[in-house]
Amino acid sequence: MQLIYTKAAPNIEVGHLYEHIFCDFITEQARAKHLFSYVDYHLDARSYYEGYIYIKIETYTSPAVSFFKNLNKLRPQFNNNTINGALLQIMAENRVDIAALDESEVLKTLNAYQITPWKEQASSEKLVQSDREDHPILYKPANMDAFGIIQQSITLQINEDDAIKKSHLLVLFLVVSKAIRSNLQEDITRSSFCFTYEDSFEYDEVTGKVKDINLYRIDKRQSTEITDEGEVAEKLLTTIKQHGFSSRLSESIQQSEEGSDEYPSEAEIVSKLGLSITPDELKNIFSTYNINRVLNNIEVNFTYH
Repeated sequence: MQLIYTKAAPNIEVGHLYEHIFCDFITEQARAKHLFSYVDYHLDARSYYEGYIYIKIETYTSPAVSFFKNLNKLRPQFNNNTINGALLQIMAENRVDIAALDESEVLKTLNAYQITPWKEQASSEKLVQSDREDHPILYKPANMDAFGIIQQSITLQINEDDAIKKSHLLVLFLVVSKAIRSNLQEDITRSSFCFTYEDSFEYDEVTGKVKDINLYRIDKRQSTEITDEGEVAEKLLTTIKQHGFSSRLSESIQQSEEGSDEYPSEAEIVSKLGLSITPDELKNIFSTYNINRVLNNIEVNFTYH
């Protein structure tokens, strides 16, 4: 089920701030209920200069539908940590620094947006627009030297003597790593107050190592080295192994159609792995057992540049 919500946010900069705070809060609440991105849902949130916030949620399981249908009951707290953390995310996202900040006006406006209900609408409806207002947050361009890069690598060593065919392991990793990355992008940006902006895929046939790589931009005043990112990743891996991630991912692949978000396209498999897999063969690969084998053998590492 696709759910689309909008909320009027005439103060554009505060609307963007509210979007970050709100999305961090709801993804944290979703994870607490053992709902996982890619497997249970996909969330896309944006703030528009016309004066509104837009959230689109693709839900893949009944618990996810029930959770996200109650969006208006989910209300984050506004404090120094949530506000400053979201500001750091936005600064990393847009490569800017704060030129002026009216803290009392920002808090007042955030609270006003909090009590404004989300409007659920069909995708064909015209989006709400609001009159623009004065801006209690002003940004200025920042030097690129102000930001560092956290590189996240999800790695699997492919062994020729593995019980699963090499080609099957590669395709399994392609999807499983993407699913893990989707959740880490939520968890790392939320915990480290950074912005995810690029991902890539590497396969070295000589060493047999395959990697899913993701980059996060972070303000150097926030961090100049790796901190608790490894612990966040380890916690996520432990949680997904305990709460049905593999079985739901398997079921999702079995039931999904070619072209859907969670279904690996033939073009992606060919471009990243140089393999050709039939749809029937693909579905046979994604058993819960095989997914668990990959989960139990991957490594997640972080480096700072």
